Amino acid sequence: MPINNSKVDAYARQLASQGAAYVSPTGSGLMTSSGTIVKPTITYNNGGTVTIGSTGSYRFYHTQNYFGEITEHTIAGTTLNIPDQITSYIVADYNSGTPQYSVTTDLSTVNFSNNVVVYTCSRVGDTNIDFLDWDEPSLGLSNKILRRDMECRRFERVTGLELAEDTGRKIIISSGAVWQGSYRNTRIQVDSITNNCILVTTNETGWDNVSITAYNNSQYDTGTGLSTLTDGNYAVNWIYRGMGINAESIIVFLGTGDYTLDQAKASQPPNVPISASTNAMLVGKIIVLKGADTATQIDSAFQTLFAPSSVLPFAYNEWKIYTPILGAYTGGTAPTLGTGSIVTGLYKVIGKSLKCKVTICQQNIAGNAGSGHYTISIPDGYTINTTLMPLATSDLTNQPQSSAAVLTKIPCGFGFVNSGGGTNGVIQVCPATTTTIAMLGGVGSGAKFIGSLWYQTSIAYQQYSIEFEVAIN
Repeated sequence: MPINNSKVDAYARQLASQGAAYVSPTGSGLMTSSGTIVKPTITYNNGGTVTIGSTGSYRFYHTQNYFGEITEHTIAGTTLNIPDQITSYIVADYNSGTPQYSVTTDLSTVNFSNNVVVYTCSRVGDTNIDFLDWDEPSLGLSNKILRRDMECRRFERVTGLELAEDTGRKIIISSGAVWQGSYRNTRIQVDSITNNCILVTTNETGWDNVSITAYNNSQYDTGTGLSTLTDGNYAVNWIYRGMGINAESIIVFLGTGDYTLDQAKASQPPNVPISASTNAMLVGKIIVLKGADTATQIDSAFQTLFAPSSVLPFAYNEWKIYTPILGAYTGGTAPTLGTGSIVTGLYKVIGKSLKCKVTICQQNIAGNAGSGHYTISIPDGYTINTTLMPLATSDLTNQPQSSAAVLTKIPCGFGFVNSGGGTNGVIQVCPATTTTIAMLGGVGSGAKFIGSLWYQTSIAYQQYSIEFEVAIN
């Protein structure tokens, strides 16, 4: 059955006399913080004034030092003057029992006990006005702080969790203590032989994991799988400590490059799956020369500042801009695009795959068709892996090509061609050289590689819009 308010009131007043926080029985029982309960609206008026347009509700201590009772009060709307070209604060003040609003430019005058900030104001003339909302901190303040800590800080080390190695590339993480929100989490010492230790790597669609007993000294993670280091280069092992109830474990991620020593030292944590960021803590990285049995360098995450990992379901690279070149296959000459033409391209590399999006738009009839079959370049610095993707060689000697001939090659993309004069359609793309791709238009016996015979100088608008992906070396 509910407790009688008068009994709560009497007990609360007794506690308040001993320094406990209190709210009157017209409120909602014992409370622990002052602040806004219901924030009012705010509207700027030309001429440097604001209107507080609705009744705000607040909880105040009656003292400046967070001691004694807390009572609830409302303050009616009013109009206040806001200074120009300086930050100011709208404050709700207990004012000895007659609460009121005021404006100050000195935040140090606000004690957050018997006065609290409601809005921060920024004003430059009458055209650049902004208000920063301080929310309603008297409602669930401790819970909001806990949520902030879990979302922004997650784990914070108190002691221990030092990273070390032993004979045979054995990984050791010492015992320690970690704050996890409001929970002080103590962890025992773990190692890669006695405890569960897994290596997590990428594949074409997600993540793989395998149990290990020693850190890796021969590979790096390409984003789609593992690749062997060049002799004389260095592996980087990123070491995480499990933080769950049943997680006396070690999780290892590899660096994403075939690193020199300087590159290994400068490397930052790779992308990790969500579970690693929520249930494990980075403790450091181990740098080791390919084939060596002893680490070159061990960096503690608590002594070296690392950039935070991206938390993603899979490894990700940003799109980058490049300028494709419309060229010609062996024996031909490239077309000349007329004035006003547009050539744009985007690309990104994921492991050993190169993805491209290309748009070439001919907007003026003053161009030249060139001769032969057209090609489009891939970004500089990359070459197509012709073992995985054979080049279109003899298939380009005649035009048109039969569907049987073109199907002997591996399409690597698709697109759309529009000539503005009836020559339209979906196209396929296949490698032409180690640095270019060719476009195949049409289907069946009418299939042909796009080239000079397709180019129409009488048409003022021709466009290629193509997406393709090639395996690279």
